Amino acid sequence: MKSAMSRPGGGGGAGEPVPPPMGTYYIKEYNPDVFSPAAYESSYSKLRRWIEDSLDVFKTELKEILFPIFEHCYLDLVAKGMIAEAKQFFAHYRNDHIAFHSKDLEELEAITSSAQLQENEYAQMHRSLKFSVPMTSTTFQLLISFLEDNGFVALLRILNQYVAIDVTGSKGKKKMAGNSGVFGLSSNLADFNSTRIGLGPPPLDVNAREAIETALKYEDDHAPPDTKQDFVALFRKLHPVDKEGEQGPPKPVPMPPVRHKEIRDQINLIRDLANRVSLSSTALPSTCFYTWHNTYDTLNCAALTDDATLAAAGFSDSVVRVHSLTKEPLRAVVPPPAGVTGEDLRTSWSLDQLDGLREPRGDACKRLIGHSGAVFGVAFSPDKRFLISCSEDQTARLWSMDTFTNLACYRGHNYPVWDVDIGPEGHYFATASHDRTARLWSCEHIYPLRIFAGHLSDVDSVKFHPNSNYIATGSSDKTARLWDVSRGECVRVFTGHSGPVQALAFSPNGRYLATAGDDRYVHLWDIASGTRMKRMTGHRGCVTSLAFSQEGALLASAGLDGTIRVWDVNRPDVDDAAGVEVAAAAAAAAATGGAPAPAPGKKKRKKASTNDLLETFATKKTPVTTLRFTRRNLLLATGPFCPDL
Repeated sequence: MKSAMSRPGGGGGAGEPVPPPMGTYYIKEYNPDVFSPAAYESSYSKLRRWIEDSLDVFKTELKEILFPIFEHCYLDLVAKGMIAEAKQFFAHYRNDHIAFHSKDLEELEAITSSAQLQENEYAQMHRSLKFSVPMTSTTFQLLISFLEDNGFVALLRILNQYVAIDVTGSKGKKKMAGNSGVFGLSSNLADFNSTRIGLGPPPLDVNAREAIETALKYEDDHAPPDTKQDFVALFRKLHPVDKEGEQGPPKPVPMPPVRHKEIRDQINLIRDLANRVSLSSTALPSTCFYTWHNTYDTLNCAALTDDATLAAAGFSDSVVRVHSLTKEPLRAVVPPPAGVTGEDLRTSWSLDQLDGLREPRGDACKRLIGHSGAVFGVAFSPDKRFLISCSEDQTARLWSMDTFTNLACYRGHNYPVWDVDIGPEGHYFATASHDRTARLWSCEHIYPLRIFAGHLSDVDSVKFHPNSNYIATGSSDKTARLWDVSRGECVRVFTGHSGPVQALAFSPNGRYLATAGDDRYVHLWDIASGTRMKRMTGHRGCVTSLAFSQEGALLASAGLDGTIRVWDVNRPDVDDAAGVEVAAAAAAAAATGGAPAPAPGKKKRKKASTNDLLETFATKKTPVTTLRFTRRNLLLATGPFCPDL
């Protein structure tokens, strides 16, 4: 068969053909063999071999198109009713993609008939939305020339119908890194991610600032000479009146008036800041690990307070358990005697009398019962007075840490709620759900204040920005998004993961976002520009939690591989393509149960990690669920004991 695609205007005449408008094509001659199972097999095999034999400068970009072509070749064969040939094609090439698309392969393998193709949600989304792939103009021209010269009409049709190739110049290669593999997004994310946002802290209330500085000055004046520290200077460094180079949000989220307890908390924060350990690439953190025993694979989530006094965990039996991490038992508040009013408690009762309103003998653990389904997320309020949990029963619940009882139930989601996070001020909280939305709530209202819709699959994780004006969400659609709380709009889209995004963390200054998930990579993003700064490789299992040190110099990550890894945030990214290949081979080997083989012509590398990995702390038999740095930079971690790890 001659070339199946030809430009119009090439008819046989005596003179020269008239050149057609640029980019106009039609099918010159039709041959049903180009859409036969053998044609799909042959064309994909030759494309795969051609990419493997390409120069390294083009190979990385070209590999991005292999999965969408593989996927739609399989779905095309299923749609034509050629089920046996489709299964054979799938089995032959599935191992090429198991490292980065294991979840997608599971979904594809379940589609075995044309009827399922019409009804399956995964197939419908991937057939109706285009797979985005950034590519430089030179690489794109080489790809199209190869497909046209070999007459691979079926692959050209797949590229045209199901793949959105964002062609950029060679200068844009660095910026486009990480924008591959997302369905249904505009091909030009750079413009969308360049809109102005305010990442600086909101201005502190003038009266609160004066009250805090007055209290800190009193402590400075009355501190012993040998322990005297300039608390006022530390406070002004933490909350400068005019912070150069940083702008706050254009429309800050409304907050309730500052209370006396919040002023006292700020004073305690300054005390901790004065005694904080400074961490860097040469001064690594100490780690305190809490292991949950006898959970029998029912522990789904956990949370720790920043002063290491309380730990909470959600279980599949719908119970939330709260443990004391100190020798002090948990003593619940009991009702006051008859005739005693709240005003009496506030004005005339002494501290000893108030302490008498608690249980005489407490417990090391309290069970919070109220949910009717598995609990998937828990979060403490900043003042430790409340706990919020979310569950399979489609609700979130607010619990008092004074009485250990349920105070409120928040309904609004239509499907299980996967994650919950409380804002830095403790007034708002956000939830993430299977219904593809995240929702903003106030503890004072039982209805959602904002609904953040835009993800194409489950919203698996949610995290508040340090200034409370933005929230980040991670999704099974392999993207993370940043949302403006005031407007309820998406202002950033971060693409580059090859699996669900399960963990999020903001740097303390609010400029950077770290994301991680099932693909075992940790990505660091510059929020202002919306670009990826670097990708960190090292984990051998799903990454479940991320945490920045208090000064933002280090990033800790935890995973189901039973390790905690500490990364240098400031170390520049090194383009180590060989390291990425080794990591992919290790991931494929872990999925198939075999040992990775070294790439042809290359020496086997023992360490599949990037150069910014500073230290790895390994547990014996405990997958790590949650990480948190205390105010003094002690790294806290927790997870359930798992003898099968």
